[in-house]
Amino acid sequence: MGRILIATRGSFGDFQPFLAIADQLSSRGHTVVFVTNQHNVESVRKRGFETHAFDAPYSAAPQAPRHETDTYARTVDGSGKGTWRVLSRLTQYLGAEFDVIARLAPSCDVLVGSYTSLALPLVARSLKRTWVYAPLAPMAFLSRFDPPYLHGIRRWRVGGMLPAWLSQCIFAIFRYSAGLHVLGHRRLERRLGLPALNPVFEGRYSPVCNLALFSPLMGTPQPDWPANTVQCGFTQYEPAGSETDAGELAEFMAAGPAPVVFTVGGVARADPGDFYRYAIAACAAMGLRAVLVKKSSLDLGTLPPGIVAVNYASHAWLFPRALAIVHHGGIGTIAKVLLHGKPSLAVPRALDQFDNAARMQALGCMRVLPFSKLNAQRLQSELRALLGDPSYAQAARAVSPTLARERGAQAAADAIEALLTQTLPR
Repeated sequence: MGRILIATRGSFGDFQPFLAIADQLSSRGHTVVFVTNQHNVESVRKRGFETHAFDAPYSAAPQAPRHETDTYARTVDGSGKGTWRVLSRLTQYLGAEFDVIARLAPSCDVLVGSYTSLALPLVARSLKRTWVYAPLAPMAFLSRFDPPYLHGIRRWRVGGMLPAWLSQCIFAIFRYSAGLHVLGHRRLERRLGLPALNPVFEGRYSPVCNLALFSPLMGTPQPDWPANTVQCGFTQYEPAGSETDAGELAEFMAAGPAPVVFTVGGVARADPGDFYRYAIAACAAMGLRAVLVKKSSLDLGTLPPGIVAVNYASHAWLFPRALAIVHHGGIGTIAKVLLHGKPSLAVPRALDQFDNAARMQALGCMRVLPFSKLNAQRLQSELRALLGDPSYAQAARAVSPTLARERGAQAAADAIEALLTQTLPR
């Protein structure tokens, strides 16, 4: 049996799919070790996995501060600057993350890194360890044949891809800009004596195995994807007990028509701005029932009849009971929206959220309203369009069976086991 290290950082949506993969590997007799943010440590330990935090002392209490402060969240808007701020954030604690992974790597047979871990490829290259790149969204591959949204670039496609001259210009600028925002990464490369590889481009890809942990509905393999890529599909994961009765929320759901669910994650959860105020105004004006899923510290005051707020509700329990879902466009939330066949409205704010939303919009089951353009009137208009056109619900129901058949965690575990057969002594 093998010992596998998984390194991922970020919000719970960035982290959750790897718990599903770890469960699969563990059920097959392998040992899994996590390196992650301090605020994710308790979630991993509850699953019984060895866990190490890179951003806090190992003896720190589980209730360490969140990885994103409200101040930081407010800087992440829908512009290119917001995206670069997120990228720069990934280099915070880079040296500490490298040290933790490097300490554990010699005792592990395979290293697995998400696209939020810039340190793991450096460890693998410096120690010559077998490693796997495991991105959650199509944007991670930055394909010229299936270009990401990148704040409007997708609109410039001709015949399904970017013109060669435009592709070269855009990606050269993007490569240069990415390099400026990960200077700490290059300094660490030099200290290790490694050749320079851009961590947003070729430096993130594994030479032996890359796992596309998203559905072919979102994006299919392209000629410029890295070699040795396996498309696994979405990894569906729910915490233990997620299907149980939700108490007062269950009573609310049973007391009237299906509500619209409003839920945002990542930086939008840390700093939702006026999102919930707009949601309350729009639903009250339209006579819609609503469930607002918010962070616990956010006080929304007295709510109108037919609208409730909760600090947490399992997507697996809540989404099947919803009329429609308004969300931030995170890839994990989109997987659940597709699985449960619900029409939705995305309010993307940064990074891959715009691209994810554009791909869902192309499937015909989602509308898009950028977070930066959000107000009560526009939200009400988008909800009327979404709920008033049955084609959105029909398209959502049509893709649901495809998602139900996907077994992303199993496919990922199969690929990792195949690597183990090459690395473990016979």
